[in-house]
Amino acid sequence: MVVTGHWIDSNWNLNMRVLNFCNVPPPHTGYVISEALFKCLNEWGIVDKIGTITVDNAKANDVALRNLKQTFSFRKKLLIDGKLFHARCCAHILNLCVKDGLDPIDEIVGKVRDGVKYVAASEGRRIKFAEISLALSIKYKKLILDVSTRWNSTYNMLSCALQFKEVFTMYATSDGGFRDYVPGQEDWERVEEREISLEKNETSQVSSSDTNFMNEQGQTQTPQGMNDYESFIRESGGIVEPTKSELEEYLSEKIIAPTSKFDVLAWWKGNSSKFPILSKMACDVLSIPISTVVLESSFSAGGRVIEPHRSCLKPETVEMLLCGADWVRELYGLKKSKQQKEDKDVVIHLD
Repeated sequence: MVVTGHWIDSNWNLNMRVLNFCNVPPPHTGYVISEALFKCLNEWGIVDKIGTITVDNAKANDVALRNLKQTFSFRKKLLIDGKLFHARCCAHILNLCVKDGLDPIDEIVGKVRDGVKYVAASEGRRIKFAEISLALSIKYKKLILDVSTRWNSTYNMLSCALQFKEVFTMYATSDGGFRDYVPGQEDWERVEEREISLEKNETSQVSSSDTNFMNEQGQTQTPQGMNDYESFIRESGGIVEPTKSELEEYLSEKIIAPTSKFDVLAWWKGNSSKFPILSKMACDVLSIPISTVVLESSFSAGGRVIEPHRSCLKPETVEMLLCGADWVRELYGLKKSKQQKEDKDVVIHLD
């Protein structure tokens, strides 16, 4: 189990550290997970400083968070009665939604994946595939093999394979072993429909930090909610109150045009003296992690420590290596090493 901590320090810097990388013996029930989490928080002395916990959307995790929430409620240390205590992983939710959308073409995806593996398994096959691509004037020079547990990786594989659909058909005529991996014309059309659907919904097209949106003509437009907010400010601008609360002062502030370069932490840092209470609330909310991707990358790092030749390390030693490396990197300003190859798309070059 990996436990990471997120907080905003006195200089308004968002920090993240690996607190624990520990072995949790089975059974991995909600109660066992909650006990392990509470033990970790208690050892760090931060039980009364927790605002939100983000976990994957698994049933055992739901039970664990309910148990923890009840424990924290007894201590009367929950922010706004615990409404922010359990934050679900947005990345995991998105992944599940897209996986459901890919289910209707799951068999076709399997064909494409096996076909790419087949070509990549032999240099001779790659050369023949590249020759056919060149003869058909295909500009793409690579195939992509996905990581099947990541939807965006599967999207990349399908998007790339669509560029070679004619090559797939022609290559099968010269290599009988490849014929089982060639989708039919109707299958390719279904893949293309799914690709267009995924492309419209991908978070990578418009930055999540940019509140501008694109309309169908490609022009930027402000979300309806922002327009309503601006209308409210304009309508209430002429009202002069003898004394205004901090919230009213905040709402009467001039609206800043939303852009992807806007640094919300820097804004709250600069206005913390003007809004002392709201700035503390902003610290609590803005430090909430929206996903557990960082924890999963820690598990990837763990795979490099607990490898076949060092699989007998004690749990305490593994925790010391993983946590120590994370804190030392931060202390000396070192960047993390690149992810393992198996965590990325496998690119098969055809030059």
